[in-house]
Amino acid sequence: MLPAAGLSISYLAGMHPKVKYHGEGRYAFWCPGCKHDHIYYTVPPHPNGASWQFNGDIITPSFTPSLLNRWGIHADPNWKPPENDFGKDYGKMPYSGICHLFVTGGVINFCGDCSHEMSGMQNVPMREYTD
Repeated sequence: MLPAAGLSISYLAGMHPKVKYHGEGRYAFWCPGCKHDHIYYTVPPHPNGASWQFNGDIITPSFTPSLLNRWGIHADPNWKPPENDFGKDYGKMPYSGICHLFVTGGVINFCGDCSHEMSGMQNVPMREYTD
């Protein structure tokens, strides 16, 4: 797969990308706090209207503004887990949580409102993106 127009292709010279282009202006990266991918929407924006600026460098990416993910009860106060599943994990992440972070120069800075164990951690290098 070729990167979108305007993106750095330095990984062809032995560099390893930290984000993956997912088509339609979406870029995924691995979040070590949530232990799954997060996706930034550039152009077009997310269906809710949110969009981010991307520096176009898949080796040392920067996105602005911060990325805030909320799910479960943190996204909807009336949300309830499925019947007979209360307290179980949904895949690798709990039913409800918050992940708030900045990605600058290939480094993740987690905000203090994250609900995972990396809350408040700074200068966390992004790992190489693998499928």
